[in-house]
Amino acid sequence: MMKQGLQKLQEIAAKMKEEREQGLAPNPPAPTVRDFISWFGFVRRSSWLIGRVRAELETHGLHTEPDFENAYIDSTICFKDSAVSTPPSDGTLRVDTLEAAHNKPMTVAPDDDLKKATTLMSCNGFSHVPVLTGTRDVKGIVTWESIGRAAHQAGDKARHYMTSAQVIDGHRPLFNAVSMITEHGHVLVRSGDNTITGIITASDLNRQFLELAEPFLLIGEIEHHVRWIIHGKFTRDDLLSARGTSSGGSIDDTASLTLGEYCRLIENQERWDRLGLHVDRAVFVQQLHDVREIRNNVMHFNPDGLEPKAIRTLREMTRFFRDIAQRRPAASS
Repeated sequence: MMKQGLQKLQEIAAKMKEEREQGLAPNPPAPTVRDFISWFGFVRRSSWLIGRVRAELETHGLHTEPDFENAYIDSTICFKDSAVSTPPSDGTLRVDTLEAAHNKPMTVAPDDDLKKATTLMSCNGFSHVPVLTGTRDVKGIVTWESIGRAAHQAGDKARHYMTSAQVIDGHRPLFNAVSMITEHGHVLVRSGDNTITGIITASDLNRQFLELAEPFLLIGEIEHHVRWIIHGKFTRDDLLSARGTSSGGSIDDTASLTLGEYCRLIENQERWDRLGLHVDRAVFVQQLHDVREIRNNVMHFNPDGLEPKAIRTLREMTRFFRDIAQRRPAASS
């Protein structure tokens, strides 16, 4: 698949060149980021893929707008000519990388009845409904809190119960929006043409960070279980041999090893037998190798998150280690 994707880039560059030579405006395809990376057989933007594709784009004098590295995964990109090589993205996580920033919110107009806003909120589990005229002119926002505060006022229109809305440009760093969301419970996301493209609430932010944090937490637990399993079973010479001659530094205990070195340590049958685990060695080691590869991807932070298969692998391995821990003999008093 990777070869097919590179061939497709070459064909796009050749076609754009031919169109220019004919005096025509180039008309390359405009895939979504998701479709673009699928040309190369990927479903997420790994650091290796980004570097390889960026180099290929530069070879053919191309770049994408917006940059495919950090654009929202379901947004459309266009191929453009590059007069000079394009530097790598700064890696900043931006507001418009979140899915919620692209889910057009349900809105009400200022003179809509309040009951329209409350019905939308009740039926959809919303805590906020923006008040707009058209798709760009933000007048305010109706929340359950703003309704409670204005309950003593006369009037039955949305404008009587709205409060100020927080609006942020979608290209702003996400962390700029965090304090606004923490204080106000929401931000409305504005695109380059001033259209309101989405609303991010505290619950959206919590869900996003949970998705990003879960792999870190699961990998940390797996590493803890592996250290517990091998603790006290090997000599310092065993640990040094697992590290190999290419790695520097000293080894004080099993915590000094990486996941790859744990795998190297127990690939040896005699060492494996010391663990006393009633599981298949080859399967166990292969699963640890899979976790190691996932860990490498996690360490290269990416808003796309992990593939569902990778998350399942981490969850299943964590459950496996928990089962082993439950069968651990009680410590002697």
